[in-house]
Amino acid sequence: MTTYLYPFFAKKKEKSYQISFPDFPEVITSADSLEVVYTEAIRALSQHVYNLLVNEEAMPAASLWESLDTPPKSMAFLASIDRVEVLATFGNKPVKKMISIPTWMSIRAEKNSLSLSKVLQQALKERFEK
Repeated sequence: MTTYLYPFFAKKKEKSYQISFPDFPEVITSADSLEVVYTEAIRALSQHVYNLLVNEEAMPAASLWESLDTPPKSMAFLASIDRVEVLATFGNKPVKKMISIPTWMSIRAEKNSLSLSKVLQQALKERFEK
């Protein structure tokens, strides 16, 4: 299990909290109240990490907590997200794909009550695990 720990800041604005990540300057979100700051930060970071993982991009090293330079009027937090949970949450949305197979395979699959979608998923998982 891989857990990512990244610091983030929440700064009180007029009617919300602005959330930013020093290690991911492109990830900015907001929360309506302090009670949901952590939830919103995890959601935004998880979505970004999912995109990095899918695109096989490198994860940046996390800033050290003791070296953080907390912006004025901001609070520092530590976000903890699990790689498997991120992939399961954002990566399990079904995507329709059209495939072509020989007629004889289609007939045999139907006779054996095989789900081509399930067979393809299993084959791809096996291939990716190699």
